[in-house]
Amino acid sequence: MTTGEIIVPASAEQKKNFQDLFYGDKSFKDKFMKKLKEKDKEYAEQFKPFCYTCAKLDYEDEVSRVEKEKKRKIGKTDTIPEIDIGDLSKYGNDLYFHYLGNKSINETQIINNIRVPIKAYMRFEYKCKERGHGRTIDMPYPVYEEKFKNAKGTKV
Repeated sequence: MTTGEIIVPASAEQKKNFQDLFYGDKSFKDKFMKKLKEKDKEYAEQFKPFCYTCAKLDYEDEVSRVEKEKKRKIGKTDTIPEIDIGDLSKYGNDLYFHYLGNKSINETQIINNIRVPIKAYMRFEYKCKERGHGRTIDMPYPVYEEKFKNAKGTKV
């Protein structure tokens, strides 16, 4: 038996006043962290290094600088304006990293009851020039072969 409830979708005007009860209002830091994670994911999908840690530290440094400056001017820090540290792609620039080298990583598979090492992926190691953070990129071997086979014109 039904209870007689009628569910009507909310209008656009009503949705304007809705509050997210689970997450609440997003702070500027939450918005920045979401943008930072999306940028990190974008670079990871392209198998390129991105210094997530440097970007986060630069943002936190800028927040503390703005808070300190606001305390000097006003005397309190109730609200802090949105802080922008610039384009995040600078933390994924090729000139931002030292290339330390690469190596092939093998995994063992059992074929006809014999353990056989098979190339699983290539590991590229980088070091951030700014603060020395290490970054490792693991590229599946078929992707590595295809990428560098096309670049050089020969099989790796």
